[in-house]
Amino acid sequence: MSRLVAFVSLLLVVAAAPQPRAYGEDLEAQVKQLQAENAALRQRIKRLEAENTRLKAQDRQGNETVEQLETQLVEQRKETDRLKTQVVELTQTAEALEQEKQTLVTEKKAEQRRSRELYVRREYDAARDRTAVASKLSKLRATRGTRADHWVAAEFEHAGQTPAQSVDQLTWRVQAVFAGGVYKRAKTVTFTIDGVAVACPIVDYDRVPRYTGSPKNRRRIDDEFFGITVTRDVVERLGNAKSVTLKIAKSQFVLSTEQIETFRTVGELMRGEHG
Repeated sequence: MSRLVAFVSLLLVVAAAPQPRAYGEDLEAQVKQLQAENAALRQRIKRLEAENTRLKAQDRQGNETVEQLETQLVEQRKETDRLKTQVVELTQTAEALEQEKQTLVTEKKAEQRRSRELYVRREYDAARDRTAVASKLSKLRATRGTRADHWVAAEFEHAGQTPAQSVDQLTWRVQAVFAGGVYKRAKTVTFTIDGVAVACPIVDYDRVPRYTGSPKNRRRIDDEFFGITVTRDVVERLGNAKSVTLKIAKSQFVLSTEQIETFRTVGELMRGEHG
């Protein structure tokens, strides 16, 4: 009986004790764990490979960028050298132009001197301390109303050898040969300067007898002399004009290029230039 009780007790103890897991279950769990770890490792490897690929791409792009920058730097240096060459060339051109300008200025001054000598003469009277300025006689070209020859010359005086101040006006002398008195009632002369009419007064009218024909058939046809007062501003306009016509009574004339140039030269002298 006691043996039975002991056997039963042993069975109860064995039954109550925890049962160990089967070997197959543990192995399966380990395999699943390893598979999970392997999958996680594969994912990490993929991420690392992707990162490596990205870094290589960035490295290539960086190398390409560096190469591009180096190429741009070379081109920029070439462009800088080209611009430096252009600056040198432009500087040389500017210096040449400045030299040419100075040459032209010198030539213009020389031309003005020649023009003054060609068209205008000056005579200084030391006793009176005055200078008389007069242009050389030139012939007007008539376009209507007269067949008489008309000769003109500009004249004015100033104190000293050089004007201390600008001369206000000059007298434009007119000699009408064989005019016969057609201007005896004329009071003004009208210049048309580049299309703009300017009236100037006639002064100092005079007539000188002139005879034509044989002694038996002599005929008197007077020469007429008079002056035209021209202010300095009108002289300057005449000297800078492209075209000038004038009307005296019914006679019409056109000024030549040389006569316009004479007004330009006389205007400069009236301002005290070329003293």
